[in-house]
Amino acid sequence: MARNVRGPAEFGSHRRWSRRASRLLLIGVAAFWVAGCSGTITGLEINPNAVRDPYLLRNQVRYGSVVEVVVDGTGTCDNVFLDWGDGSPQDSAANVTFTAAGTGPSFQHRYFGWLATYPVTASGTNCSNTTATIGVGVAGPTVSGGLAADWYNRVRIPGVNMNWRASACNPAVPWNAASYPMPALPGGTLVWIDTDHHYSNLVDFGCAPASCIHDPGGEQGSSAPASFPFPGYRKYSLVARLVGINPPQLVQGDTNRASFITTLTGGTLELCVNDDNLADNSGYWYFEISFPFGLGHHQ
Repeated sequence: MARNVRGPAEFGSHRRWSRRASRLLLIGVAAFWVAGCSGTITGLEINPNAVRDPYLLRNQVRYGSVVEVVVDGTGTCDNVFLDWGDGSPQDSAANVTFTAAGTGPSFQHRYFGWLATYPVTASGTNCSNTTATIGVGVAGPTVSGGLAADWYNRVRIPGVNMNWRASACNPAVPWNAASYPMPALPGGTLVWIDTDHHYSNLVDFGCAPASCIHDPGGEQGSSAPASFPFPGYRKYSLVARLVGINPPQLVQGDTNRASFITTLTGGTLELCVNDDNLADNSGYWYFEISFPFGLGHHQ
């Protein structure tokens, strides 16, 4: 049977065509790759068109008010994502072409969590893999005269409230957010729990004789026995607990300030009374909770 065999000239011509085709294919791939990564996210703007609150800094917003963030960039991104830093779902926009500054996609949000600085981060796909982050500070709601740029989260532990009698621990919920669940604290957050000395901050634990009246530091030099919720911690004291992690993170309260850094995974903050008989308590403890470097940061 005769076979169709290429001659040397024909085979050489085929090799030259293959090399040309390969070069064309590579050029086409390179062109496609460059075109697909032509965008860059360059920054974020907060409330660029809003009327400024004279009592707030540029990157501050009021608790519960609308904050608008505009993403700036150059070129085109397939998608742009915005993470608000409070655990809420990301917002996104598709097929974004940036022109002048302030004309990129804008997103709106309300913060109902901690009064703190939240890291707001924009990222993109097919966009040079760039990100931009700014801190949005959430201040207290406006009161008389507008002077409520308050960075503290005031929390009260009542000694006579039935919830506290039923349970040694309850979620830390500031006065200004009584109807909202507080978001979990991210890992690596420096937390200050300061005793609010505007008030007496004494709880009578009902001991006989009347010597069981303590501030959040509890009975100094004591170590609670196994009958207490937190054995080994001071009796009749505040114990801060971070839950949602195993095991929970426990922090001894103190007369003036309890300071700690949340574990890498973070968790939900609870305030606890280390007492073996909650029903006979009376009085209150008051605290101011703050995050000196913002959520997710400790320096």
